[in-house]
Amino acid sequence: MFGRSPKSVVAIAYDKIFAPTRTATCKPWTEAEMGKLVSLVAQKRTSKFIADALGQTHSSVQHRIAALNSDNQQLRDRTNPKPRSERGWSPQEIARLHEMRSNGMKIEAIGLELERSKNNEKLLKLKASGKTWAQIQAEMPQRAAHAWKARFYKLRHRPDQGKSHRPRSKEDVYKLHLLHAENLATKDIARALDRSPGAIISALRNRYPPAPL
Repeated sequence: MFGRSPKSVVAIAYDKIFAPTRTATCKPWTEAEMGKLVSLVAQKRTSKFIADALGQTHSSVQHRIAALNSDNQQLRDRTNPKPRSERGWSPQEIARLHEMRSNGMKIEAIGLELERSKNNEKLLKLKASGKTWAQIQAEMPQRAAHAWKARFYKLRHRPDQGKSHRPRSKEDVYKLHLLHAENLATKDIARALDRSPGAIISALRNRYPPAPL
């Protein structure tokens, strides 16, 4: 009637009708589940059987199997379960965070105080020592090499990253507005004031008033 084979109708019905009613909802994969997946695939179990056994959706299992069988290393890396190292914030930590921010403490300093930036600091130190991304990933296996690389470049472009995090003086603020009024490029202003481009953008966004010398 519809020009479909019985097999294709069953597959469509499973994915579109039965699968959405399942209790599994594409939950994150754990290391234990990934180990079971590899074992079940080696036993030549069907993807539907594996989905039922692991409590995952059929499509999620299919994607994982395809990634594991791929020749693309980056795609295989994505099958690694994401770490839960970034724990939730307690009410006490949130209160402490607001207190330190109201006192003018830098974000980086707050991260160190609350022990929220250990991986970032380790990443920067490893890269500064000249290690390759593969070597860094070997020492920090929580993420794939390309993920650490992306985080590293994001950290490098943070406001004040790599600088001494010194407070802005009245002279700095005054010079900043003078240079900005001359329509200089952000990178030129940063070079003149020995600041990162991110710090200049942050200062201009916060609209610090020009203070006369």
